[in-house]
Amino acid sequence: MSDGLPHQDAQLLDGHEEFHGHGVAQSLQLIDYWRWSGSFLADNTTRGILAEFLVAAALDLHKKPRREWDESDIRTAGISIEVKCSAYYQTWQVQTVHDHIWYRSSQKLERGNRRV
Repeated sequence: MSDGLPHQDAQLLDGHEEFHGHGVAQSLQLIDYWRWSGSFLADNTTRGILAEFLVAAALDLHKKPRREWDESDIRTAGISIEVKCSAYYQTWQVQTVHDHIWYRSSQKLERGNRRV
């Protein structure tokens, strides 16, 4: 299905690309944005993307850029992988620590060292 908009292919950038535009500092580069937006690895959004990167790197699939809202987090040779991560540590004050529960389709998976 086409929405009439051109498709853009993602490409790996090195961070030295410069921003251009009226009022933009000439020394402002993409790496500056990456540092600003992704330096706090404990943040929920950043932590999830980091988990995806670590899985992709373990499978040697990290040399292509990540696509937001793709069909799955990682795809290779007809296999789709959804990466999930969680942590007890949060960037906000936690009043109660909850167990982490993961479900796969309609099956319940392990929680801690016991089956649920």
